[in-house]
Amino acid sequence: MQLKNYSKRTIETYLKCLTALSRYYNKSPDQISSQQVVDFLHSSLQERKISTATINQYISAFKVLRVDVLKEVWTEIKISRPRGEKKLPVVFSKEEVFQLLNATRNLKHRTIIALAYSTGIYFA
Repeated sequence: MQLKNYSKRTIETYLKCLTALSRYYNKSPDQISSQQVVDFLHSSLQERKISTATINQYISAFKVLRVDVLKEVWTEIKISRPRGEKKLPVVFSKEEVFQLLNATRNLKHRTIIALAYSTGIYFA
């Protein structure tokens, strides 16, 4: 993974994913089948409520193991990735906007808040 210029953090994450898989089945990661990965992800989703991003990390770690390390063809062991969750932004009511503006005494801060809200800028 270092030769392919993966970041240090990505390498650590993939190793943790493969270690978790290995411990779950008490097997070496190269002996774990793609169906076992799917079963592991399904049980982790049900029991631990893991996110779609975490599921994708497990799939990517397994893919790197199979393709880059074991030199297998990935199309034969393809695992579909889940869709990301789409969340709608929270929109303030008129009363909440007025309370926010009235609570701000500094003219510069009040202008920034009014401008940001009126242009639809989203702050996460």
